[in-house]
Amino acid sequence: MIRFRFLPAARAWRVVLTMMPGLFAVPETVHAGHTTTAFADIEPGPRIMAMGGAGAGLANDPTAAWWNPAGLYFMRGTQGTVTYDDLYGQGLVQRNYVAVAWKKVHYEPRFDDNVLTLERDLNRGSAFGFSVSSLFVDLDEASYSEFMPTLSYAGGVGGGVGIGASVSFLKAGSDVTGVGSTGYSSTVGISCELPWDARLGYAARNLFSSLSPEEGANEKLPITSAVGISLPIGDNGIVAADATFSDGDSRIGAGGEFWLFDHHLAPRAGVRHYDGGGHSRVVPTFGVGLQWKRLNFDYGLTADETDGPGTTHRFGLNVLLGRPR
Repeated sequence: MIRFRFLPAARAWRVVLTMMPGLFAVPETVHAGHTTTAFADIEPGPRIMAMGGAGAGLANDPTAAWWNPAGLYFMRGTQGTVTYDDLYGQGLVQRNYVAVAWKKVHYEPRFDDNVLTLERDLNRGSAFGFSVSSLFVDLDEASYSEFMPTLSYAGGVGGGVGIGASVSFLKAGSDVTGVGSTGYSSTVGISCELPWDARLGYAARNLFSSLSPEEGANEKLPITSAVGISLPIGDNGIVAADATFSDGDSRIGAGGEFWLFDHHLAPRAGVRHYDGGGHSRVVPTFGVGLQWKRLNFDYGLTADETDGPGTTHRFGLNVLLGRPR
């Protein structure tokens, strides 16, 4: 069991800290090899979170750098994403995510009547991504922040199979002595196409990691494994499911979306089951997407009020910056 000694704060602030393990937390006894809870899994992207957090087999935009970097292989063109999360609805814990990713498509040589032509294959090529994730907690008496820039790459191995990897630099800081840390982490993933345009994905986050606190020895982040699947429903819908496991805890989610009005409006809904530490809960998720020309506006709501830390509101904008080249 991990026990934590929290820094003094008002009762409302202590609630926030309790719901976010790792913020101002100092482990006294820990599992071997997994000694920190900083840089916890706080997933980006209102679209995916509105669909139950089923991202390992679904993500194919710049947020795939976090969910499953292999998903960048199935991205189209150059895209930019900006998201803002008001975690737990208190205005105290804010998470921001900014990312850009681009896909360089493959040209396949073909001979037609002894004439060589190059045919563009949008399903093949190399993808690259750069993202910055930040977390900020304002407690008045003391503040805490996390900063995580990430580089990502994805490529194909044939047969509709993509592989990818992300490498992140980690930096945590505070105006409280002994809370800061620096380090690195890596994520690897694989994603493959299945019949009926379905896609199966697997990602291992923190596969290699090291965190150096201001006080104490180097630590490792717990490895998080996620497997997921997505399946289109006709031309306008998609459903997805996901299972995530980390250090004895699990998260299982499923959801879907359906585009209306000539692909301009998409209601979304899902459900997520959390299990760990002798406590489990089921959380409904909802959201909506609006598409206009090259812009996608997304909103996601995680209604985690009853037994969880509180409702989280997520907002996002995805921009198609360039067509596939």
